[in-house]
Amino acid sequence: MTVEDFAGAVRVHWKKLLPVVPVFLVLAAIISFVQPRTYLASADLYVSTQASAANLTSAYQGGLLSQERVKSYTELASTTRVAQDVKAAIGSQEPISEIQGDLSASANLDTVLLTVSARNSSPTTAAAMANAAADSLSRLVSDLERPSDPNAQSPIVVRQVQEAPVPESPETPNVKLNFSLAIALALVATAVLVVVLNRRDTRVRSTSELTRLTGLPLMASISKNDDLERTPLVVDSLPHSSQAEEFRQLRTNLQFANIDASSRVFVVTSSLPGEGKTTTISNLAISISDSGARVLVVDGDLRRPQLAERFSLDSSVGLTSVLANRIPLSQAIQKWGRRVDVLGSGPVPPNPSELLASNQMSLTIDKLKSQYDYILIDSPPLRAVTDAAALSPRLDGVILVARFGVVRSSDLIRSVNSVSGVGGKLLGCVFSVVPSSGRGYYGSYVAYGPRRSPSGDEPLTETIRNESPRPTPRKRDSGM
Repeated sequence: MTVEDFAGAVRVHWKKLLPVVPVFLVLAAIISFVQPRTYLASADLYVSTQASAANLTSAYQGGLLSQERVKSYTELASTTRVAQDVKAAIGSQEPISEIQGDLSASANLDTVLLTVSARNSSPTTAAAMANAAADSLSRLVSDLERPSDPNAQSPIVVRQVQEAPVPESPETPNVKLNFSLAIALALVATAVLVVVLNRRDTRVRSTSELTRLTGLPLMASISKNDDLERTPLVVDSLPHSSQAEEFRQLRTNLQFANIDASSRVFVVTSSLPGEGKTTTISNLAISISDSGARVLVVDGDLRRPQLAERFSLDSSVGLTSVLANRIPLSQAIQKWGRRVDVLGSGPVPPNPSELLASNQMSLTIDKLKSQYDYILIDSPPLRAVTDAAALSPRLDGVILVARFGVVRSSDLIRSVNSVSGVGGKLLGCVFSVVPSSGRGYYGSYVAYGPRRSPSGDEPLTETIRNESPRPTPRKRDSGM
């Protein structure tokens, strides 16, 4: 999983990730509130020998001896004898074992300093325990280090440097530490959740994933825009918008496909319903016609036809009427604009697959090739029916439309296999309804710069933007 994929997964699943950090912070607050308060008080001790200061060698050796002894004295701080002395000093009713557990000692490395610590729920009691433990440890060391002669002095002396101060803040709960750990754990949990959600969610959300799954080039990436939802024929109604430019990019890429053919017949399909294939083929046809080519759009979706309605044309007469020999082909074709002709679906037949795979369909396409530079056929989704796959071997190529965040990887793989399995030629993919954060293919244009006057001499004052006033849509010709 790359950094780009991880960032994309975060953008997609951010709503599911939002509660993670607050949950850990609430847990940290509960733990900090429930955890009993414990105060830690410490007293410092100095361990030295009775060597004469006049004898430097003896003093040095005595210092080394003190350092060696300090390591052993840390174990004496929690002995029963010290605990009994502490209990008697503070008048505690706690068992000796609990007092032993509250006492500890530590030694600084390569020094003769010894720190005796005590823990208690009361800060004053903790300080009293630490001082009592320090006093008891000093006497215990003196007794243990005294020679067998009772009148002799102990060679090791342990003196308390300073009394343990009363702690002002508790050792536990450590609120800052608890919340710091909560944030760290929340970040780790968030990262793990992102990976898990990304693995479970197989919907395609990146151009790199789309091309990797299909093995096809990306012909265009159509960005998401509310204008495209309201006015699907955006190349006609908003010719200077970024979406219109993206459809022109698709036109350019398509013009280089099968460039030597005198007539180019392509089918536009998708894996699932609602991925934008009809919108794609409609705008592609308009952009091709703007380049001067003669274009025919055929509604080959004989199950749920939408193409004629998209162009505001009559869908009662069309392809099925021609295939059934009810009307001549010339009478079934309707004109939209100057160079775009539309062949609607006609009445919905009981056997769409058979009609599209029939010899009559092949003959109809052959007749149309001599009349048009481009023939674009809209077809049903590949995962629903096999109509597009049945058509593909007879045509010059298939364009597969995939909608961002809707189509799954398994759907794409099966769609590609269904076309390639019958010998169809897949030209490339169109990534539709792509949000600006997930595109990564074709930059979103807000402005193309100042418009120029028809003569090309002086620039006009306004700038062409997405929100520029919409021109009046082209009306279809009255002729059939």
